[in-house]
Amino acid sequence: MQPKRVLVGSPVNQSPEILKHFLLSLSELNQKHPKLDFLFIDDNEDKESKRLLVDFKMKENCVTIIESARLGQEISMKYIRNDQTHIWTEPLTWKVAAFKDYIIQQALDSNYDYLFLVDSDLVLHPDTIDSLIQSNKPIISEIYWTKWDSFSEELPQVWLRDQYDLFQKGREEKLNEREIQERTGRFIKMLREPGVYKVGGLGACTLISWGAMTAGVSFKEIYNVSFLGEDRHFCIRAAALGFELFVDTHYPAYHIYRESELDGLEQYKKENEQRVVINQKLKLIQTVKSGIEGLGTFHYKNGYSRDWRPFYDESMIQQLSLEFVENRSMYIAENVSVDAQVADCDVIKLDMNAGTATVEYLLTNKGFKNHESFYEQYRCESDLIASPNGDWLIESIHVKDSVRTVEIPMVRIAKDNNNKLTLSMVIKNEAGRYLEKVLKEHKQYIDEAVIIDDGSTDNSVEVCFAILKDIPVHLVQNKSSKFGNEIELRRQQWEETLRMNPDWILNLDADEHFEPRFFESVHDLINQQKFDTICFRLYDFWDDEHYREDEFWRAHMSYRPFLIRYQPHFKYQWNESAQHCGRFPQNVLELPSAKSQLRLKHLGWSRKEDRIHKYNRYMALDPNGQYGWKEQYQSILDEQVNLVKWIE
Repeated sequence: MQPKRVLVGSPVNQSPEILKHFLLSLSELNQKHPKLDFLFIDDNEDKESKRLLVDFKMKENCVTIIESARLGQEISMKYIRNDQTHIWTEPLTWKVAAFKDYIIQQALDSNYDYLFLVDSDLVLHPDTIDSLIQSNKPIISEIYWTKWDSFSEELPQVWLRDQYDLFQKGREEKLNEREIQERTGRFIKMLREPGVYKVGGLGACTLISWGAMTAGVSFKEIYNVSFLGEDRHFCIRAAALGFELFVDTHYPAYHIYRESELDGLEQYKKENEQRVVINQKLKLIQTVKSGIEGLGTFHYKNGYSRDWRPFYDESMIQQLSLEFVENRSMYIAENVSVDAQVADCDVIKLDMNAGTATVEYLLTNKGFKNHESFYEQYRCESDLIASPNGDWLIESIHVKDSVRTVEIPMVRIAKDNNNKLTLSMVIKNEAGRYLEKVLKEHKQYIDEAVIIDDGSTDNSVEVCFAILKDIPVHLVQNKSSKFGNEIELRRQQWEETLRMNPDWILNLDADEHFEPRFFESVHDLINQQKFDTICFRLYDFWDDEHYREDEFWRAHMSYRPFLIRYQPHFKYQWNESAQHCGRFPQNVLELPSAKSQLRLKHLGWSRKEDRIHKYNRYMALDPNGQYGWKEQYQSILDEQVNLVKWIE
């Protein structure tokens, strides 16, 4: 594979004392994978600085130096810096922006894979560009830290939002000073850990991909943005073009913001030696996690969900492939699916000169065999060798011992196909309301129905049998209503539903149905093994086309369970409440749960006569709001309410 071509570009107006260290770090950059060319825009006033650029060109290959005057940018706008701070004027800012845009155009004209724009007061780790390329991000900066004035703490050159906010905040969220400090502290602490993180702004040490350059990123001023600094305008334009921004913290650069900070260079270089070992250990751990989890995550129908082979040496690939072929028929016969997770990794041996290492780790295998879950843990060890391109490859897997877990998870039953969906519903005098409409909707996807008729005096039962004539219906009729003690009614509904030996239970009232796209998605929901409880948002309709939204009616802003997989080994517990006890046992969310974006329509409030009836019923059953919310009861009859139009 051809190495990536990278243009390293830098506008230079720098003191010789700082510039020589910057150029030395460029000459030491690792060029094993990327092929580097250099382009400097010489805006120096100091003759010694100009000479240093020429000396660099004489020693290195493919170096271009362009005098700033050739670009129509005179040196008359003096860049003032001292041992306290740097002073940027508007004309100077847009002068530098023009330099950077010129460099972008040169990278495009010469078809470079990447442009690395770097300020001339930075000292780089040799692996900086290699690490940035491996992140596979269109726009990413290497981090550096600066005391913006000599008395402040070190802060990063990246930020999260606006001019330089180092904390996340919602548009309408109000934060006090303590909350701002806490969030800022968490962000800074995160950046001190090696990794790749999404940010809102960056600059000065940035790798830009060919794709981002061709899309039109630039440092040109955005006329209706007041933020200072060309980097902010670059970041806003990049985000508007659809590019997320990232920072890599594996190999921090050293910022010589003031000449007094030259004294810290030796310490920085010592830390770099330690950083190489730390990052090699991180790379080893990531190789083991990716390789072992990739190999151990498998489904009898679909095979492997990701390619595990790039993390193994050739002999291991052959051995593991042979074992898979030998066992494939058994996996299919027993419906085996397994998800492997690696944790507690520790590099117990590392010889970088020999290119060998050993990693110890805890392997957890969670999955299903013949639709029953299993859970296993092992303490393992793997030997790794370094490949010619610098990656680590797994050459052995040793299971040291099985781990006895303190709590073995409950055995779950979870088929991944042909699951039965059972509708569970309570009705009472629903024939003239919404029963016919909702049953016609449900009939499209349910396999059977359990219906408790709670003392109807109309023909609701006949409506149910007429609409559901083609599917099994288990009907129980109560001679008198149990709704006055709802827990008794809901327990009865639950027990009668379990008589049908359900896989999945959809519990809906006689005035509720899903939006049309539920029909297209429901079988994916019930034929997966990961979740047992699915939660949805319920919208209270106040007429045929609008739902209510105010301080009392906000059900659609939270998720509640309406669809569950029945687990025979789980101990279900009810909320023993006469009213508002819940339609399912209260602990169903202790099972693996998920939120669905499919929406549920509640029609029961959409007619004025229904609202009057429900108001009277609640005031009779719960006049003091003992089980519910008295203010909400009282708001049922409000004449002026906020309605929002429903959009399918």
